[in-house]
Parts: sequence; C-alpha cells; structure tokens
Amino acid sequence: MAATTEIRDRDLLTRLAAGTAGVVGAAFLRRLVAEVAGALDAEVAFIAELLEQRPGHAVTIASSCPIGMELREDVEFALAGRPCADAYRQDLLLVREGARDC
Repeated sequence: MAATTEIRDRDLLTRLAAGTAGVVGAAFLRRLVAEVAGALDAEVAFIAELLEQRPGHAVTIASSCPIGMELREDVEFALAGRPCADAYRQDLLLVREGARDC
C-alpha cells in the first residue's frame, strides 16, 4: 500500500510540475488549480485567500470549472455555514456535492 501511495504522490507532483512549467503569476495559479482538479477528477476547484480585514471571509483568486459553469475570480464570500469553512481546519477538502453553493 505504501508503494502505491508513493507512486500516486510522485505522479501527482510530476503532473503538477509539467502542467505549470513556464507559467507565472495569476496564470500559474489558474493552471495549478486546473491540474489539481484534473488529478483529483474534480469538476470544480478553486483557490481562495482569507481576508485579514474581514475575518470569516475569503476571496477567490483562481478557479477551474467546466465550460458553461462560471466560478468567477475576485469574488468575496463568507465562510460560515459553507463547506469552505472546513478547508481551514483540514489539509484537503473534497466536496462531493453542492460545491457550487460554496
């Protein structure tokens, strides 16, 4: 089992390195989110940053979602009562359903 996990982790790192090579700034974050979403077979993924000036709130800074679905960047949202609130208490948060409501 440990060997399988090690191979999976190495494959993920290789995918992320290859997918983000030569990309910088905001484009890097968008590509990184897209690669992580692909690796985890997630329909929607995003990176958000906590807002120091508004505790309990975050703002999206990069996102990946299928064509026809929009998850805009630079949108502020409250964490309370949403799955996203758990993201700051866990290493990885997978929301199997209702991610659009996050």
